[in-house]
Order: sequence, then structure tokens, then C-alpha cells
Amino acid sequence: MINNIFESLATQMGIEVQHLERKTILEKIKHQDADLASQLEDLSKNYDTLQFIRGDYELRHKLKDIYDFQIKNSQLAVDRTMEKLTSYCLTRGLVLPEPSSFDL
Repeated sequence: MINNIFESLATQMGIEVQHLERKTILEKIKHQDADLASQLEDLSKNYDTLQFIRGDYELRHKLKDIYDFQIKNSQLAVDRTMEKLTSYCLTRGLVLPEPSSFDL
């Protein structure tokens, strides 16, 4: 899950994350690395959009072509953001959780 990414990166930065929401973790990361926080914010927005579209029952059943198009574009946005985040983390010595430990 996306929360695993936030929690893992925050923990690596020395931020205590127990019982914190994604938004709060993001704020704490922003104090230490604004660029990383910006990328995580983009990932969060793209991921939330994808999840919203996936859950839109009416769109999925009434406008299948539009649903498929939106899913494809949203997934592409998430993938691009993850690629950018992965590259950034490599330059900063941060390790992202294994892909199997979160669902994008």
C-alpha cells in the first residue's frame, strides 16, 4: 500500500511514524526534504485519483470506454511518479519498500 512507502521513507529519515496519517507523515518529511515531500505528494494525488476511478461503479458500468481510458491514464501517472520517486531515492540513498509490499 502507498502508506508503506510514506512510512518506510519517513522511518529512514528518522521520523517516528506510529499511528500517524499519511498527511502528517508528509508534513514531517517536508521539514527535512521538500523535494521528496513534493514527489510523495504527487504520488499520493495520482494514487488517490486512480483509487477513486477504480471505485466508480457507475463510470465502470455505464461508460466503459471512458472508464478504461481514465484507468489507463491514471495508472500511467502513478507509474511515472513512481519512476521519478525511485530515481530520486537512489540519489539520496533511500530505499523504497519492495513492490510486493504495496499495491499500486
